[in-house]
Amino acid sequence: MKVKGYRLLTFDKKITNGIFKVFVDKKSNLVIKVNRRDSSSSSKFYKKIKGTKEFDIYKKTLMSAVNKEFLKPHICSVTEVFRDGGYKSPFVQGKNIQVMLIEFQEGHLMISKEESEKLLTAIDNLYLNLKQYYQAHENLPGDWMLHNLVYDNVSNKIINVDIEGFYTFKGFLPDRINKQYLNNLKYLIKKHTEHEG
Repeated sequence: MKVKGYRLLTFDKKITNGIFKVFVDKKSNLVIKVNRRDSSSSSKFYKKIKGTKEFDIYKKTLMSAVNKEFLKPHICSVTEVFRDGGYKSPFVQGKNIQVMLIEFQEGHLMISKEESEKLLTAIDNLYLNLKQYYQAHENLPGDWMLHNLVYDNVSNKIINVDIEGFYTFKGFLPDRINKQYLNNLKYLIKKHTEHEG
């Protein structure tokens, strides 16, 4: 499977991508996700949105995700949705949070004090906004697992690039995300921060 002008994005072997193949064109700064159609999860997903009515719900969910209050700074926009469920979105320049976590755990990554402070602030801001949304709506849409999050070191924000998750996932709890994932990440960041002198 190829997309003309785009390069297939490969992932760390510990990160799975069951529904889509991801192609990127860094010149145009765009990402295209294409339904794999070669796994049970991708086939099941395609069948679910095959009907016009369900596809319209899916498309509307993806296109409007970026407008959610509190969550806006952490959601990648979608510019086009394809009939197989794939979509086009801007390429987020930065580091995948799950990859970063693995590199910390394996001792392959050290960061400066300045980088550490920016990253810790970005994590705190993400948690605060997830919590504010949950308190306002009593639910939290989207898949906020670490492998779906990218730290954008230009805006210093953590961005969810798994926009299909706003259609497929509901029920995440901000406190559970914080306790199970973010607190451990913050601990590892502090542990792997270079100290002057």
